[in-house]
Amino acid sequence: MTNILVVLVLCCAPLVAFADDDGGAPAAAPAVKPPSPPAVLDPRGDGDEGFEKVDGSMLKGESIPADRLVGAAYGFILLAFVTYAVSVALRGRRVEEELDALRKKLEGK
Repeated sequence: MTNILVVLVLCCAPLVAFADDDGGAPAAAPAVKPPSPPAVLDPRGDGDEGFEKVDGSMLKGESIPADRLVGAAYGFILLAFVTYAVSVALRGRRVEEELDALRKKLEGK
């Protein structure tokens, strides 16, 4: 229980530090307009400004498809969650057994 309180305090501390004087949420930073790009003279005159279409032939070094990486990430998260849930269940069972043993000792006195 104290660990949860410590985590909450540590997570909320930055919010309090950046709050307005009236206690409200921090104000949004003023929007800054990015500078406009310099004018580019197109010697060919076709208006494409030098951009070329990418067809994927330059990406020959890539060997793992994205769907496998995403699947592996979700699998890792699922495995971590199941491991955590089993750990909590085992610790809960151990606490229940210790409580039962203490109740039996108290009834025996």
